[in-house]
Amino acid sequence: MKSRCLGEGQLSRHFSYLFEAKGIQKYIFDTGRLADLVGASSLVSDLCNADKNDLLEEVLVAAGVEDVEFSRRAGAAFCVHSNDRDALLRLRALWRLAVSVMAPGLTFTDTDPVEGNGKMGAMKAAYRAQSGIRENTAAFLLPTGGPMTEFNPRSGRVAVRREKVGSNFLLLDQVTEVQRDQTLTLNNSIDEDRLAEKFLPKGDEAKDYVFPRHFEYRDATAVNPAFPFGASSGETPRDKRIAVIHADVSGLGRIFRDAQV
Repeated sequence: MKSRCLGEGQLSRHFSYLFEAKGIQKYIFDTGRLADLVGASSLVSDLCNADKNDLLEEVLVAAGVEDVEFSRRAGAAFCVHSNDRDALLRLRALWRLAVSVMAPGLTFTDTDPVEGNGKMGAMKAAYRAQSGIRENTAAFLLPTGGPMTEFNPRSGRVAVRREKVGSNFLLLDQVTEVQRDQTLTLNNSIDEDRLAEKFLPKGDEAKDYVFPRHFEYRDATAVNPAFPFGASSGETPRDKRIAVIHADVSGLGRIFRDAQV
């Protein structure tokens, strides 16, 4: 399968398919729990990432799509180009399914393969044709269960799993379950903390730091001096306030669209 960056091409019959995740901030902060925030952030980050866990590349191969070009592939969005409309239709069908399985509840918009004169013309046509309808929202519909149906008290969605934490049980809905499982996967890959890789200095010293999965001080360990609260091992911190910063880059998508179209 060949994929490459978009370059100049002669005017010809050409097709483009545009996909963009929407409501990312709401999806990440849905329950307010740090364990879910970390998992949700990882799921969004990996969705169209070509560096690790390349889901999009796997879908391209499974759909038998070859010789395509990308004019955009970052930030949980991509615009892909091909002379083969049927190939893009196969990609669209399988990709929508893959996103729904990997990140249920993460809404998105996309287009049918849009035709244009040359690659640039098809790309502009794709951005103009994008619908305002958001897909992948079925997980938010109220259930039709009886009076014994249990709900996640944070999200209000029907619970699909009980998770034991100490002497208590947490009710996880379909969306939160996937986010929590992703956090668990990151916990089990402590030597390769992808969040730490993005924000901390490179080098051997950075390997000592991992991002926390819970707010509670009980999760502090001597091998993670960066958190929590700057306290040394065995000490109880005086200031337990935590600031969570979310970089909302959705405005960049609008700038990119205006610049291209």
